[in-house]
Amino acid sequence: MGADLSSIDELIKILTGDPNNTGDIDVIYNRATEFNAYIKTYMLIRFNMGKTISNAYVEAGTRFINDNQQIIIPIKNYLRVIDNNAKKFIGILEPNDDAKKEYKKTYLDFKKSKIILDTMVICNNITNFDFATHTYEDICTGDINIQPFKSLSEYESEQLNLKFVFVDNEIPPELKTELYDELKNLRATTTEIHRMYNTPDINVEDIFPMLMQFLESMLGDLKGCKKAKKLIKDSSTLFSKKFTDYFRNFQVTESPFGIVEDFIGDIIVDQKNAGQIDAKVLTELSTIMTTIKKKINKNSQMMKNPNFNKAMNMVESVLQNVGNLKDDDTKKTEEDVQKNLQEVIGFLSEITGELKNNNNSEE
Repeated sequence: MGADLSSIDELIKILTGDPNNTGDIDVIYNRATEFNAYIKTYMLIRFNMGKTISNAYVEAGTRFINDNQQIIIPIKNYLRVIDNNAKKFIGILEPNDDAKKEYKKTYLDFKKSKIILDTMVICNNITNFDFATHTYEDICTGDINIQPFKSLSEYESEQLNLKFVFVDNEIPPELKTELYDELKNLRATTTEIHRMYNTPDINVEDIFPMLMQFLESMLGDLKGCKKAKKLIKDSSTLFSKKFTDYFRNFQVTESPFGIVEDFIGDIIVDQKNAGQIDAKVLTELSTIMTTIKKKINKNSQMMKNPNFNKAMNMVESVLQNVGNLKDDDTKKTEEDVQKNLQEVIGFLSEITGELKNNNNSEE
């Protein structure tokens, strides 16, 4: 591609979660420690809910407890492997590199497992009810059905509508309050697991300088783009703020170049919203985008993904449209540009959804 790619090697390994790369093990360990705390809490909540329901309805509670074994046993096995490997490199004078690799792989694999995906289904099933400002009596009097495990077909207890527990006059109020508190905790914990699932296990402060180093290498001695290069380097705060979005798109396009494209697109929007955009910077940014695209086009392997190719073309088109805006342009022209930007965002969201759906169908 006419550029030294050694600077991006580690970046790609971090972005893809390569378990053989242990340079980011400190980040992975800290993330896994937080994640595992939520998993342990989730497991305990499920166990306690089973006991509580058993005190109300023996048959339903027994069924619920049996269902819980489907998550408790795998979670315990996961935590055992994680802990055994951590002991081999945490606080050790000669850390075991194989243990680091196994630790990272075990964590990242479990984070994508069905057990974790199910917690997000549970979260979505109860997320619309505000437990903090209500009591179980509000469930009794309102048009609300509480079915945390709905749509999880392998659990026999999924059809257990907990509203019937709350409205049953034979059940003591203390038991209902206990179950309500457990539901509240279930929502809080699954929300945190949901958050961690949807955020990358990456220290964004490490990514930006690596990306800048690669960008400098790829652009080489490209002339006439001094202001644009400076603007990109000075936009680290914007990069950190939007990195999660860039990472999601990276998972679709499978290319770090997509991160550069998304980032430059956001710089343009940010500058325009601040009223600071000027024609020279737009021209320089366009030149940088064109240079990137030309070098990528030389690499047929990189362009094998049609979604990535289309996304690049769409972003480039939007950039050109923004660059063509003049001070005396009509409001309609600006609205057209904003519409184009929304189309790019919509396209990336659409192909992300399609990818997820395809993955689900394969499972």
